[in-house]
Amino acid sequence: MIETTIFKSKYLNRDVKVRIKRADSQIYLYFFDGQNLFDKESSAFNMSWHVDQVLEALGLEANIIGIHSLENENRVFEYSPKPLENEIAIAEYGSAGSSQGIDTAKFIVEELMPIVELENVSDRLIGGSSMGGIMAIYVGSAYPKLFNKVLAMSTAGLIMPMAMDLIAKQYELKNSQKLYLDTGTNENQEDSYVSKGYIKYNRQLNKALEGRVTKLYVEEKDAVHNEISWNRRLPEALKWLFYEKS
Repeated sequence: MIETTIFKSKYLNRDVKVRIKRADSQIYLYFFDGQNLFDKESSAFNMSWHVDQVLEALGLEANIIGIHSLENENRVFEYSPKPLENEIAIAEYGSAGSSQGIDTAKFIVEELMPIVELENVSDRLIGGSSMGGIMAIYVGSAYPKLFNKVLAMSTAGLIMPMAMDLIAKQYELKNSQKLYLDTGTNENQEDSYVSKGYIKYNRQLNKALEGRVTKLYVEEKDAVHNEISWNRRLPEALKWLFYEKS
């Protein structure tokens, strides 16, 4: 059964909708854009990760926590730990001087986790795609002792490449984290320039992480920017994160 709960966040100054599927497990998986995790009917684009089905197929028992996002520029700002750098993004969304990504992370760690987690924790994953991928990498760097698994799919690093480089350099091998990073080669079917940007900046991010964290980087040929692609890559990502030795 999936629970729906509303959390009042002092950091974000709003009510945050969270969907939770509990399991008899000490593993907790936190995902951004939680509206897209379980079913296409409640998703933003009529497509879903179907995370619960993927876990069942893998035989992986874990608590799944999906944090719903706001829409449009409000989502961008809450998922931006640093100001935007890309001129096209700034033109579309405006100045991100009020970027709230750090507050979003504080909401998860200080307000959500103490209520959601019912027992001792063996593993915590922070995961997301696109802007959620940016946030996953940021949260993993800011709270390395809390999140030992990081899942970042189709990370939109082209929006803030210099900031992502600095965030990547906060990782340290001594923290024993595992980080999965990927991109498709055709993320934006209408704009090859943007698709090339995803490849370029995810490769740059992968290089910045080299020697700093145990990681796996994947490029999927012709894969586009949607939940169907992320659902397709998710089983192998979770297998590597949870079952393969470092």
